[in-house]
Parts: sequence; structure tokens; C-alpha cells
Amino acid sequence: MKTQPDISLIAIAYNLEDYIEECLNSLVNQTHKSIEIIVVDDGSTDSTLSKIQTIAQTDRRIKVLSQKNQGSNSARENGFKIAKGNYVQFIDGDDWLDLNTCKHLYKKVQEQEENVDVILFHSQKVYPDGMEIACTGFTQKKTYSHPFKEYSTGVFTTSIGTKFIRRKFLTEHASCFLKNVTYGEDLIYSALFFLYNPKVAFVDEFLYYYRQRKDSLQYNIQGYSEDCEKIFSALQVGFDNIKPCQELQDYRQFFTLKHLIYIYARALQSNNKKIAAKIATKILKKKFTVPSHIPQPSLIYWLGFKLYNISPNLLLFMYKIYRVIKAVLIPSKTINKQYIK
Repeated sequence: MKTQPDISLIAIAYNLEDYIEECLNSLVNQTHKSIEIIVVDDGSTDSTLSKIQTIAQTDRRIKVLSQKNQGSNSARENGFKIAKGNYVQFIDGDDWLDLNTCKHLYKKVQEQEENVDVILFHSQKVYPDGMEIACTGFTQKKTYSHPFKEYSTGVFTTSIGTKFIRRKFLTEHASCFLKNVTYGEDLIYSALFFLYNPKVAFVDEFLYYYRQRKDSLQYNIQGYSEDCEKIFSALQVGFDNIKPCQELQDYRQFFTLKHLIYIYARALQSNNKKIAAKIATKILKKKFTVPSHIPQPSLIYWLGFKLYNISPNLLLFMYKIYRVIKAVLIPSKTINKQYIK
């Protein structure tokens, strides 16, 4: 009799009493049956934990952990510590999986001639009005000399939910779970994960559903601006450990710059002049020229970084102009309507 499951499904939950049952039902009813389900309640103050425990009584594959509120990465890591499956899949407790997710992903594992460390796949964003938006987990079915390059340029997306991961590989690189970051946990997790050069495979299917809630935490520009230094420092430590070539260092610098520009743009969007000025100072201090060997996903990105190479101030000024134009052309109520996961 087989005692080790093929897959560990690790769900994390915090105050999700209205959604946790749908999530767990999608896990319990997976068509691939050799699974274990680990549910970590991160200190919920509503009925989330009691609903988890009730469902756990109906399926012996479910294991329940309860912890004081420590954040997503801590909950994921604690769930991972007791996982026994050959592969792990992380799920947020307000999301759900296609019922054939495990079947499709483990079939891909079995088709490989050697162990694959991560399988990338796609997801759907689902809005309260029923609208769905496709989100690709990758834009190319190939990697070049190092997967961190693809991640830093946007070929591989940030979301941890669209990564089916070999447990032994993650055990060897548990530093991916950076605990002191509240905003951008997936960003630094994926950056560190790809830095360790996993063997990548692809499943061209939409298998994960992200619920976009009106009551989700709104984009906290203050939190992101405070956590960005923690993220960059952790990435630098990771690079120091692997001692990469200069080309990979260029991609790290590019990743850092791109994220700073992203925060700057969001600060302008939220009209937070203080944060925008703070991030602009960081961008101007970088003194990094984007090398021509770093590919850009579109002409807009290419033009943007050409402007940056000419003058960082010019790029920042163009973002301000774009923000003014957007505010005039698009009603403010549309701009401010955000569903942030």
C-alpha cells in the first residue's frame, strides 16, 4: 500500500469564512487521488478555523495547523515543513483549483525523463461580477541559460500559485520563505526560487483560480516601499551565496530597477507624493545602465528603458505626464476601482 502521497496541497487561510469551503472542496475533489491536504490557519478571528476543522472530519487526507497570525510566508513554510508529497502546490484559502489540476501536473512529471523542479502553468482572475481574466504563468515555453533571467524580464510570472514544485528542491532552498516581508511575499519568493536554477517544465493549461475580492487588502504603497529594501537585501544575500557571473548580476540590477519603477508608478497613481519622491530618489541613486542584452517584452518597455539610459529624470518625468493624461482621459472612479489579490 502506498504511504507517501504524490502531491501535498498546502492551503493558507486568514479570516476567510465566506470562501474557505469552496477552496477545500476543490482540493478534496481532485481527480488525482494520491494527495494530502495541509491547511494552515494563520490566526483567524472569525469562523474560518472551525469550518476547516469541520471539513477535515470528513476526509482523513486533511491535516490542520493553527498558528498565531504571522503572515503568508510563515504559514506556507509551516505547512511545507510537514508535507510528505513528492511535489507541493500552494493555494490561498480564497482561491480554488480546477478539479483536474493535480492530474494534469503530475502527468507532466511522469512524462519527464529526469526530475523537474517546477512546472509552470496559467491562472484565471475571477471578479465578483463573474468576469474572468486569463493570466499567463509564462509567455515562452523555454528557458535560456538561467531561469532568473526569464523571471526578471517577465517571461515567468511572480505568483506562487502557478508553480508546482518538487518538494526536495524546495527543502534544499528553504530560504525562499522570507518571513519579515508583508508586501511582495510572492515577488521575493519567486526571485529566490528561480535564482537557485530549477529545472523548469510547462503545462499550457489554466488550472488556478484567483478570487478578486472587493474586501481584499488594497494595494498598500507604504508597505511596498518599506518592504522593498528587505526584498533587495534578501536577493543580494542569495546572489552572494551563489556567486553568479556578471551577466546574471546585470539581471538582478534590472529586476531591482524595474520593481522600483513599478512602485513609483503606483505611488503616482495613488497620488502619494511623499512615497513617489522617496522612490524617485532611490531610482536616481542606482546609476545603472540597462544593458542591451536584456530583452524587453514590448516596444513600450524597450522605449522606457532607453529613456532611462539617456536620463533617469526623463523617464520619471514621462511617468508624471502619463499620469496626468490618464487622469484626464479616464474617470477617477475607474482608476480607483482596484481588486488587489
